[in-house]
Amino acid sequence: MKKRMKKGFRKRLLAVLATGSLCTAAFCGCAGGEEVKQTNDSLKLCVDKFINETYQAGFEQFKEEYPDVQLDVEVYEDLMTGMQRVNTQIMAGEGPDLLILPCYGNTDVYKMMRAGAFAPMDEFLKEDSAWNAQDYVKAALDAGIYDGKQMVMPLSYYVQTAVTSQQNLEQAGISLDSCADMLSFMQETAGFYETDGITQTLGDQGKLGIFPTYLSKSFLNYKDATIGVEEQMLQQACEAYKNFYEEDSSVNLPPGAAWEVGEKIAAGDIGIYLTTGPSDFMKAAQAVAANAQPVLWPFKNADGAVSANIMEYAGIRANSGNRQNAWNLLKILMGENTQREVCKGGLYSPVLKSVLEEGIDAAGEDAFQRGQKITEMAKLSDDLMQQYKEAVMEPSHAVFVTDISNQKFMEYMRPFYEGESSYEDCFASFKKFTDVYLSE
Repeated sequence: MKKRMKKGFRKRLLAVLATGSLCTAAFCGCAGGEEVKQTNDSLKLCVDKFINETYQAGFEQFKEEYPDVQLDVEVYEDLMTGMQRVNTQIMAGEGPDLLILPCYGNTDVYKMMRAGAFAPMDEFLKEDSAWNAQDYVKAALDAGIYDGKQMVMPLSYYVQTAVTSQQNLEQAGISLDSCADMLSFMQETAGFYETDGITQTLGDQGKLGIFPTYLSKSFLNYKDATIGVEEQMLQQACEAYKNFYEEDSSVNLPPGAAWEVGEKIAAGDIGIYLTTGPSDFMKAAQAVAANAQPVLWPFKNADGAVSANIMEYAGIRANSGNRQNAWNLLKILMGENTQREVCKGGLYSPVLKSVLEEGIDAAGEDAFQRGQKITEMAKLSDDLMQQYKEAVMEPSHAVFVTDISNQKFMEYMRPFYEGESSYEDCFASFKKFTDVYLSE
């Protein structure tokens, strides 16, 4: 029996969404106006504890290289409280000079870029002789371009990848070779949930819930204020998603679960597992490889191209008086030393290509060594490893997952998924919401 979504979780979700809307309005409200005088005598940051931990080495390097610049880093423990604090500061015409934001921070970066909340970086890119865009993953950097200008700079990303076994595919009569895009993947793999003995993995629903992001290159068209997905495709995808939907999406996999999930995939007890970063993939895939033939499918958009999700990004506040300092720190955050820190946890991939491959290899070795204490493990074949590396290192497209394409869309479509309303009625309500949202 399905569990009802806890009211507490629903309230927290709506509160976080409200916080994101306020912050977006604040960012957008500060843009425009007269050119701000550049003093470059200090640098202010306001980051959550996770970003502070990941990029701490970069902050320290900046202090060493620019000892005359006062670096003020404010760290907030609670995401919602921190975003409200940033909101208040920006409303007062102040706030961080360099905004280092997570995509889980509930701000709509596309709307912020459209409103001119960020200072374009193109002049810095042009004048800085040390900058070379070829050193970075092109799809990731391109995601930060709006109206032909580099408005934000992605710092990390991930390629979501499905892991299963050839034996499970054959048992369920499924072929991932026929899955050209996200819609066909959802329609094809729904068979896993209709096959005796092959059950859904706890946590899959939350990872698959961002499927609207993959249905086109842009879920929302911010310039012409329309939904960017062909309406028939969106309806078909929502109908397919009903096969995967669980009402209580607040449940997450426990630590170490990826190894155990891989073991169960090899045994045929679990059909498929949706992984995020390299560590997650390597744990599950190598556990599958011990007793079965692992198969992967990187998430693809409607064009059939591998698509990545930006995880963390940075932008220079439009009315900052310390833009040069902000750019100097951003270069350090995108440099080898700091980007290597992004690799350590194996959760995300760095945008710097020179450390990307070694990060994938390190994640695989770490997953293998630690996994041997939990279950049987086997190294992946060279062909499968190469297939995974190509997907992660050379995505054709990258997007920011916003709350509109994820949580907000889910909120409006939930009555349809739960059989309480028609798709047409739910979509009409969502369309009314987006019409207002995109006009703001």
